[in-house]
Amino acid sequence: MEYSRIEEINKRLKPVTLEHKNKKGEVIKNDYNTVNQRILAFRELYPNGSIQTEIISHADGVCVIKATASDDEGKIIATGHAIEEKTASYLNQVSYIENCETSAIGRCLGIIGIGSTTSIASVEEMEQQMIAEEKRKADTVAGMKEELIDLWVKAGGEKDDSFDTWFKKYTENGFTSEEFGLMKAILLKKINDTAEKKGAKK
Repeated sequence: MEYSRIEEINKRLKPVTLEHKNKKGEVIKNDYNTVNQRILAFRELYPNGSIQTEIISHADGVCVIKATASDDEGKIIATGHAIEEKTASYLNQVSYIENCETSAIGRCLGIIGIGSTTSIASVEEMEQQMIAEEKRKADTVAGMKEELIDLWVKAGGEKDDSFDTWFKKYTENGFTSEEFGLMKAILLKKINDTAEKKGAKK
């Protein structure tokens, strides 16, 4: 198979543009092709070819799948692997094995050169990564806020609107580890000051 044939098909594919922010907060745009488009392109290139998948490991909510693509003569021309965790996203809660298989196939066909003009990763794979990252951030924020509430109560506060008012005061421009560190330090100081005052009275 001449690569010019793959290039010809790639020109007909319709990539999807996804946006994400880098560590500096800058919006980055990249084009990715869907696995469905890659499969259809593969069928056009290799009408009698095959795509096979195999679960390499599956335990404790983590799945690893290998995809293998063979040409019309049955010769292996590429393989691809993917890993998915059940807890990585809400969608994975019910279909992480299916998502893993889709990503593995996408990477396998991308290695051949199908739909990988800008990236080996597929739309589906990148969307899963973005969803997992958002969930990780949400879980982190929820965990930090829960810790602050616990310290708030230890400092003599109540679990009511007063905490929300105080919280909003320090998070008007966002809630990052920096704001969390400042608020945690304030509450710990208040707890220590209260303890010292009680000790002095004794």
